[in-house]
Amino acid sequence: MKWFYNFLYGHFRAPWDLGPRRELVEVMESGRIQPCKAIDLGCGTASNAIFLAQHGF
Repeated sequence: MKWFYNFLYGHFRAPWDLGPRRELVEVMESGRIQPCKAIDLGCGTASNAIFLAQHGF
């Protein structure tokens, strides 16, 4: 299985890696939350954590 994931993530975007959750993007862009400390438990591919870090969290 290791070769499968190495190949998949090395050459393609995994179909389950959809980027940050729409709800998170909306609440952040609306200004309802401001950059602060955040934790993303069980983050999988870390899409939400990466998005937050890119926006000053």
